[in-house]
Amino acid sequence: MSQALGRGAIDTISLEVLAYLLEHLPQSQPDSDWIPGALLDSAMMQRLLANRFTGFAAFAFENEWLGGLLFYQGQALEAWRRALGGLENRAEAYRNLLPMLEFASVRFFVLPTSLIPCVAALTVTDRLESYDATKLSVAQMLTKLEQSQFAGAVILENGAVGQAWYFARGLALLEPTFPEAFREGRLHILHNPSQIPVDVVEVDRTETKQDDAAQVLHLQKAFEAVLLEHVGVNTKALLDANKAMLQQSNPRQLQESLEVWLEETYGSAFIGQFRQRLDN
Repeated sequence: MSQALGRGAIDTISLEVLAYLLEHLPQSQPDSDWIPGALLDSAMMQRLLANRFTGFAAFAFENEWLGGLLFYQGQALEAWRRALGGLENRAEAYRNLLPMLEFASVRFFVLPTSLIPCVAALTVTDRLESYDATKLSVAQMLTKLEQSQFAGAVILENGAVGQAWYFARGLALLEPTFPEAFREGRLHILHNPSQIPVDVVEVDRTETKQDDAAQVLHLQKAFEAVLLEHVGVNTKALLDANKAMLQQSNPRQLQESLEVWLEETYGSAFIGQFRQRLDN
């Protein structure tokens, strides 16, 4: 389930500014108190989907923002996680957030539907323009955005300080006050993504299946190589006899089964040879 998406402002603006904007999303009306992150299990994700929840979930540990999930009608369109030296997004962020839920707290916030693609643009759009803010006319910029029916986000970045405005059909959604002129900083204009991002839960599920299949194939080849080296012509018969074992889809369980069989059949030395094949 591949999808060509950009990285929004992840590689363009500072982590501090981007994390601040994601932590302080606009019109965020709390839909719950802070609850243990472990409660965000598959059953709760199904309820969010059934209720067509539109908004975001924020994750925190000891009052420090860890990341979040952006929802549209119950589907998790985007995920963010603060990582060392950067910001993860999409399935990578979702996958790495899951082990942290046991220690984190989560809170849900409702967002207007019109804001969802603008927020997603922060980290998935592939259409971004950056300018020296001091050389722009605010009035001319707003006129141009209105005439072009711009939809997306405008970010003013000044060091570790940032501010965002969100637009749909050329008009600011939240009636923010623009300064008469930008005195300093850089201005980033992020257009809404051209396509709705695929649910990160589905992406993670698909990528996990693909990774598991690749690992299973690697295990099967390593096992066959050990047999070919020591058994030779009888390898095919042994593979056929152990066909059920070799068809296991869980790579961890398959490796355990293969190592038990090798030890019981030929001795523990064969496990070392098998693992060497896996490392090659």
